[in-house]
Amino acid sequence: MRFRVLWVSLVLLVLSAALAQDVTLRFASWDSGEALEFQKQIAAAFEAANPGIKVQVEAYSDGFDEKMAAGFGAGDPPDLAYMWNYPDYSPNLLPLDDLLNNDAEAKAQFETYYQNLIDYNRYQGTLYGLPIGFSTHAIYYNKDLFDAAGVAYPQEGWTWEEFRAMAEQLTDAANNQFGCVLEAAPDPYDWQAYFWSNGGTLVSSDGKAIEGVLNSPENAEVLDFLGGMVKDSICTLGGGNNQMSTSDLFASGKIALEQDGVWPMSQYKEAGINFGTVSLPGFADKPAKNVINVAGISIAKDSKNPEEAWKFAKFFISSEAQRMRAADLPVSPDVAADFNGVNMLEDPHMSTFYNVIEQATETPAFLLTPAWSQISSNIQNAISAVMLGQATGQQALDEAVATSKRFME
Repeated sequence: MRFRVLWVSLVLLVLSAALAQDVTLRFASWDSGEALEFQKQIAAAFEAANPGIKVQVEAYSDGFDEKMAAGFGAGDPPDLAYMWNYPDYSPNLLPLDDLLNNDAEAKAQFETYYQNLIDYNRYQGTLYGLPIGFSTHAIYYNKDLFDAAGVAYPQEGWTWEEFRAMAEQLTDAANNQFGCVLEAAPDPYDWQAYFWSNGGTLVSSDGKAIEGVLNSPENAEVLDFLGGMVKDSICTLGGGNNQMSTSDLFASGKIALEQDGVWPMSQYKEAGINFGTVSLPGFADKPAKNVINVAGISIAKDSKNPEEAWKFAKFFISSEAQRMRAADLPVSPDVAADFNGVNMLEDPHMSTFYNVIEQATETPAFLLTPAWSQISSNIQNAISAVMLGQATGQQALDEAVATSKRFME
């Protein structure tokens, strides 16, 4: 009898083992190179801590949107994905508020985040992504060029008028040295900080109008001011038409002032540039504003493994995983204060990017209107026209409104 019981137990154990199969989560990323390797390391660490769950990292660096759309359309999307475009993708994403509120561990971690980073992952009040990394924007300045010209370094609370005055003093045409560099075809998303700082914006607060908003006098003034520095040969242009990028130009040592996120910092260090960072200037007596580039990790509504996907999403925002990422800035202040031995909140270069988070109080246009992808290209054309001296700020923005209004209907 005992043998029979043991035999039955053994059969049941074998059947149970045969039926128990590893769950494989598909995780889509737009990253490549070193950044993608960080994600694979995080996936491996998660697998080690969660036997029975495998994570397949899928690199969608080329054609991310096309591949995601195909997966959603076929009802077979990756379980998780990097995300930012919530207006377009929200119908296919799992709302995360209830999952978060019912998970004490994840909620405790989440509550350490900067509120701004959370808000950038909400659309129409619903949370669709857990923020995983970010960058604000700052001005990089070449200390050696400032020292050689006897010009004092820029200070917090400075203005664009002071920026221009410094750039003029630091321009040396004979040595092909420019006071600053601007992008010939910039991403309008990044330039929102400039418009906000002058009291302008790109889309009305209800997301329904651009007439009189996008082409406001405040926005036109910004373009004319920045374009004027290019016209007067104080600033040179980078990017577009096979030109060197703005970061490559700054790394050459011939540019005194350049605006960017945290991404090129390692490039500047490797190039031996003696640089500092300072917050963006403001216009006259108006407060300076900033914009955040932040990505989230989202779960597909059609995921066949939502419970396991949530487990991985939680792990991806954990302090352990944040310390494994080095492509952008950690989203938790406690991790930033001890990022593998570095206190980013006090680091002379990194601290600027944290100090200006509180300046990113405006809602970016992409969260206000699902038409952002269409009107963004027209705004970029307007900025480029002014930078290249082909139109005034008002002319260019009026044209952008004329070609974009149909997308707002």
